[in-house]
Amino acid sequence: MSRSSKRFFLALCSAAFAIAVFTAILPARSSAQTSDIPAAEHKVAKGRVMVSLQWGTGENSVGRASEADAVHSFVSPTSFIAKDDIVYILDSPNFRILKVNSRTGSIEARAALAEKSSGEVMLYTDIAIMPQGFLAVSSSREKMILLFTPELRPAGKIKPEAPVGLITKISTDDKGAILIEDPVAEKYFITDASGKLITTAAIECQPTFLRDGRLVRFEIADSAKPPFKVTAKVFSPVAAATGEKGAAESKYEFEFEKPVQNLILLGETGRVALHVYAVLGASGDVPEAARTIKVSQTGKVIESLDAPISPSMATMRYVRESEGGNVLFASGDEERYIISQYSYKK
Repeated sequence: MSRSSKRFFLALCSAAFAIAVFTAILPARSSAQTSDIPAAEHKVAKGRVMVSLQWGTGENSVGRASEADAVHSFVSPTSFIAKDDIVYILDSPNFRILKVNSRTGSIEARAALAEKSSGEVMLYTDIAIMPQGFLAVSSSREKMILLFTPELRPAGKIKPEAPVGLITKISTDDKGAILIEDPVAEKYFITDASGKLITTAAIECQPTFLRDGRLVRFEIADSAKPPFKVTAKVFSPVAAATGEKGAAESKYEFEFEKPVQNLILLGETGRVALHVYAVLGASGDVPEAARTIKVSQTGKVIESLDAPISPSMATMRYVRESEGGNVLFASGDEERYIISQYSYKK
C-alpha cells in the first residue's frame, strides 16, 4: 500500500478522534477514523498551487517522510492560515512554524517550537491570526496560546483562565476574543485577548468564529430522499454573556441534492451569505463529492464551487476561506504537501 493511501481519511471534526490523539500517544490508528477504501472518482478543476513542499524534516520540507516517524500520529502539518500572499504553516511534527511566500514559493522565516516539556513530547494543534496581526498557536500540552509576530518572533503567551483539558482548534474574532475547542470538556471556552474567560459554548457548534464573534451550529434534517435540508443557526455567545447588542439568533436554510456527511464553516460575506464546505454522500459510504457554497438567508446559493474531498491525511485544518472569499485547501501526494487556492471567478 502506498504512503498516500495509508494517510488516513479524516475530516477531523469529531471530538472522539481528538481525544484519541491525546491518549496513549496513539500507538496505532483508530479504526473508526481510518479508511482504506479509495474515494469515489471526483473530478475538480485544478487549483492554483500556493505552497508545494516535500515531506521530510529538512529545512525546506514539512511533516515526516514516513508514518513510522509520526508525532502523536501526525505526519502532516496540523494547520495553516494565510494573509495576503503569505501562508503560515504549523509544522507540528517538526516543532516549528513556517512563513511561506506563495508568489515565490520560498520559505521566508521559521520559528522553532519547544519539543518537550516535563519530559513529554509537545503537540501544537492550530494557528490563527489575532486582529493586531499576531499569530496565535495552540500548545495543547501546555494548555496555552503562544503568540508570534508576522516575522515569527516570539511575542508572549496567553494562559486561558478556564479549566482547559486539551486544545484542538482555536479561532479569533475582530475584537480579539479567542475560541478554544476542548474535546475533553466537550465545550468551547471563549476568552478575551488576555485569557480571561468570557463564556462557554456547546461543542456541537463549528470551531470557527465569524469575524464579529458569532458562532454557527449546523442541523441536518433526516431524509431518505432529496432535497437534503440544512439549517445553520447563527448566534453570539459573547454578546449574550456580556449583554452587548447582537445576541439575537438568526439562521440560514439551504439544500443539497445528495446526503450531507460533513459541514465546515468557512466564513460569512457581510452578514448576507454564509460560506460553507460540504462533503456529500450517503452516511457510512465513501464520499461522492465535495462543494463549497455561498448561500443567502433566503436559501439562495449565490456561488458554488466543486471542491476537493477531505484529504487522506491527519490534520486539524485543511480547508479555509481566503481573504478574497475564495477557498484554500491543503492536501498531499506521495512526495509533497500542497496548499492550493480554488476561485469562484474563473
